[in-house]
Amino acid sequence: MAITKQNLDARVAWINDALGVGGYESGSIVLDYSNGGVRIERVCEGGGHTDVSPRGTKREALAYLDMLLSGIRIAQGFRK
Repeated sequence: MAITKQNLDARVAWINDALGVGGYESGSIVLDYSNGGVRIERVCEGGGHTDVSPRGTKREALAYLDMLLSGIRIAQGFRK
């Protein structure tokens, strides 16, 4: 199954919703597409970005996003 930009964007929206942040608000998760790959970043207080993952394929980014979402759910006390 091909991983699409829409798959990644949906995961990012779920993560930001779980974090209680929106769009490019401080603390939100965003995707950076360049050089043929994708990297997960977090928006900083001053408006810059910090890396959450290394640049990789869409499939690798999806795995990072799924792990991030699982970690947030565990921290919030949710069970599968």
